[in-house]
Amino acid sequence: MADAERAGLVIIDTDTTVRIAHPVHARAIIALVEQPTSLARQLADLRRSVASDDPYRVLSVVRLVRTTGLLHRADELVDGAWAALRIGDAPQAIELGLQAVAMDRSIETLRPLAEALLHGSPAEVDDAVALFDEMAAGALTDDDLATALVGGHRARVVRAQLAGVGSGLEEAQAQLAEASATLATPRARHRVQVELVRGFSLGDQLAAATTMGESLVDRPDADALVRLEALEALATAEVGLGRSGRLEELCDATGTAVVESTHRDRTAAPGHLLVRAQAARGLGDLDRARQLLARVAFTHSDRGHDRLELVRLALAAAMDLERGDAGAARRGLRDVASHFGDPDAREVTGLDLTRLVEASARLGLEDEARSVCERLTVAATDHRFGIAVAHLAVARMWTAMVAGPNDRDRWALTADAAAVACGATENLDLTMRAARQAWLIEPTESRAALLAAVAGRVQGPWAESICAHVDAVGLGDGAGLMDLAARLVTQGRILDAAIVADGATHAHAAANEPRAALLAAFFADEQLARCGNPVVFHARPAIVAPTLSPREHEIAEYAADGWSNREIASRVHLSVRTVEGHILNACSKLGVRDRGELAVLLPGSGGHRTREAPANPAP
Repeated sequence: MADAERAGLVIIDTDTTVRIAHPVHARAIIALVEQPTSLARQLADLRRSVASDDPYRVLSVVRLVRTTGLLHRADELVDGAWAALRIGDAPQAIELGLQAVAMDRSIETLRPLAEALLHGSPAEVDDAVALFDEMAAGALTDDDLATALVGGHRARVVRAQLAGVGSGLEEAQAQLAEASATLATPRARHRVQVELVRGFSLGDQLAAATTMGESLVDRPDADALVRLEALEALATAEVGLGRSGRLEELCDATGTAVVESTHRDRTAAPGHLLVRAQAARGLGDLDRARQLLARVAFTHSDRGHDRLELVRLALAAAMDLERGDAGAARRGLRDVASHFGDPDAREVTGLDLTRLVEASARLGLEDEARSVCERLTVAATDHRFGIAVAHLAVARMWTAMVAGPNDRDRWALTADAAAVACGATENLDLTMRAARQAWLIEPTESRAALLAAVAGRVQGPWAESICAHVDAVGLGDGAGLMDLAARLVTQGRILDAAIVADGATHAHAAANEPRAALLAAFFADEQLARCGNPVVFHARPAIVAPTLSPREHEIAEYAADGWSNREIASRVHLSVRTVEGHILNACSKLGVRDRGELAVLLPGSGGHRTREAPANPAP
């Protein structure tokens, strides 16, 4: 203690009372002062008892044991390896795992070591496959065997990705499906089937994913946590197949399972909300999806926090993109895409890269769109897990459009090719998006028929809005298109509202209705401005507003802001009759009937003029 006091680490108050000079000095004191082994062990056990949810505190126990020269227990090393994995320190996890295995070679010690090796070199991934196989061979219970089989599948997927061998994925899934049939315990068998659902849904086997996944979710006698995991695993497949309404039904059916599972896994409720938000987004109700997303709450101590956080970020970015805010979507998607290829982030798929390409294209960032598309192409060539044919087709469509500005013929052909490529898969959602883009560029009858046929198979109000858009354009119904645009605004789909309003402008102009065409054009411009004026890849109508004189424009702005004629006259020092004349001239030139329509055509005023009392009010 005297040495510690001279070093400034402690303060000795009396012969029996010592205070630490600063909390950070505790480790230095442990190194300086020899402690009885029994005391150090008690301290380590105490820290373990209160540190189970905090990986950094778990690792502090490991450091304490090492510093005091105690002999590690295998369970401490296992806890330390899991903690190191949770904070992303795979090398430390491997080191601790190897020590644990050297002390006690069992399933409990092999598993964290195998999981850590998945983040290493190809040779270390091979070692992970061997360890999972060893666990499967030595499993005494079905639960242990299921854990080993699921881990072995993940390891083989990672190995196939690193080697660029596509056949490795099909072989791994076939082995897992065959092994699942040997499990006698329903819960263990269902856990393996959830892994199969996840694998199917991340590729081009969406129908197989929903068939197996729904059979698990619809089993009231199945383990509640397994049902929720199956629901999360098949969410992507249900949305891709255009079955978001069915996904909502499954969410309702698993409400009780959330309550049953919360005490076992605190991410059960947040995960369930995320699936509900995915369903709402798939149906096109972005406002409701945002409300559900705002209710998602979990802490960093929750198991699976990082995985759920990536799902939340990806979903929020997807909604930003569909709203029309490409800038916000790009920021979120770049963060998500940085995790692509991480063994612990299999929820990050080619779909996120495809959305990033679209966001870059909407912002006119040709080089970035091309770079991300090339990254996706390489991943598809290597048969990476989570890459589907439809993802690559749509990404190439957006890249081609941003690379050839105003080349509408090339745009249309590229979009047609993307629609055909997506149509050859089971992904109706991406097929509808590609077909819609082709129709927007050049609305021919054949494209309209294809889009209507695909959208008619997709559940939800957004698909219904697309069908209504096609029908109204075919009929030249400008008023119907403006009603649809207003509904899309209420759903939070601002860019879609602008696109539909552009169609209304074309329809009114073709019907020789200049006033209605002008109102629709101004509405479309206002919605695009709300989105940050993203690039749109369709022909926008060229409506030129009549030119007002400076005085007419000034007085019209006051009128649009709600000023009375007398208030305007006092402000600009003119007579009331002269103000009335300028307002009549402005309305006549713009083709509007009243001040309310003036407010639509002059949205830039927006009440920014302060209506203070004039200094010298007119009589």
